[in-house]
Amino acid sequence: MASKLVVLGIPWDVDTEGLKEYMSKFGPLDDCIVMKDRSSGRSRGFGYVTFSSVEDAKNVVNSEHILGDRTLEVKIATPKGRNASSRKQESY
Repeated sequence: MASKLVVLGIPWDVDTEGLKEYMSKFGPLDDCIVMKDRSSGRSRGFGYVTFSSVEDAKNVVNSEHILGDRTLEVKIATPKGRNASSRKQESY
């Protein structure tokens, strides 16, 4: 299992720092970003979190998360253009 996760359903008012603050409660992070619309700069409602430990990432995936008034959906990030069963290239 990888330690990079995709987080869906992030409240519109939560930025990268807010997601980082929430997710760091579950373990040390290597990276965290909330994706933004290029033209408006507004959150697109999803982001990526990379945990230092695969074990921490696994615990996060297997837990329920509520941030603000929204339930987050957390999944293992799948490399762009690939499905989970054929991971040959690791480009996100």
